[in-house]
Amino acid sequence: MTLRVFVWILGLLNAALLIVFAYGPPQHDWGLTPRMMSSAWTLLTGSWFHADTEHLFGNLISINALLFGVYFTWPRQSLRLLLWSWILSSLLLFMIGQPGSRHIGASTWVYSLGFFLMFQGLFYSHALYRRMAFAAVLWYGNMWQGMIPLLVPENVSWEGHLSGAVSGLLYLGVFRKSMQSQALHSVTIDGLEGSEEEENPYDQL
Repeated sequence: MTLRVFVWILGLLNAALLIVFAYGPPQHDWGLTPRMMSSAWTLLTGSWFHADTEHLFGNLISINALLFGVYFTWPRQSLRLLLWSWILSSLLLFMIGQPGSRHIGASTWVYSLGFFLMFQGLFYSHALYRRMAFAAVLWYGNMWQGMIPLLVPENVSWEGHLSGAVSGLLYLGVFRKSMQSQALHSVTIDGLEGSEEEENPYDQL
């Protein structure tokens, strides 16, 4: 996938979230409702709705920044990770959320992308992944607070944040083999440990 295609897809994602916010149906009817099989369809809708402009643009900024980070480290994984984040984090939230509650917002995607970037450096040794992981920790390292009930406001879905974080970490494990074949590697050259092979992560997209 070329950068141009990626930017177009990301633009469509942003436009969809903005349109749903401006012209969509009432959010409380479409929010994810945990553990209620009659509302299982809200697994697909809850992430697309936001309470107000601050909620929406906070998530939009983070999604764009983190997804670009994923693309520039794993160009062939970025959209699959986004789809995985949407489906799996919603499923986890459906299972662990408090019955009778409703959850809206794409913060599940934010946490999934963020934890993927922050922990990739533990799985892959190339400097590119470590630098991106460091940048993610630098900017989003306080995300852990959003998963602790006592540290978030009552109307903030810590269950959604936790579900997103778990989905991002699970992606690193579930797709480790396919990612390994695409990963950049640190190698030893002329007996110098830690030298890096020059590879282009955007070849054969």
